[in-house]
Amino acid sequence: MNKIEIKFRNKAAIDRGTYFLFTKETSLEFIKECYREKMKILGVDGFYKIDAKTIQPSLEHSVDFSELEIEEAYQHSVEFLNQQPEDLFFEIVCSED
Repeated sequence: MNKIEIKFRNKAAIDRGTYFLFTKETSLEFIKECYREKMKILGVDGFYKIDAKTIQPSLEHSVDFSELEIEEAYQHSVEFLNQQPEDLFFEIVCSED
């Protein structure tokens, strides 16, 4: 778990122990914090919450930014999230340091 995940863990809408899913709003905050800390966004994965115990990944609401530079990945992440539905939850995958 990196320092931003530790900082945001208590804001997770869904905590699975090894990964955290955030609301769209919190995901945008998470991404801004990654940018401030110069941590590259590698991807954003969208999930639907089916019920209290079940989530479903959504490939159409997921994107890989691993080939982009930090600045470009940040800009695309923000643009991507702003276009997503409010009822989705997101895992933000970022570099470890």
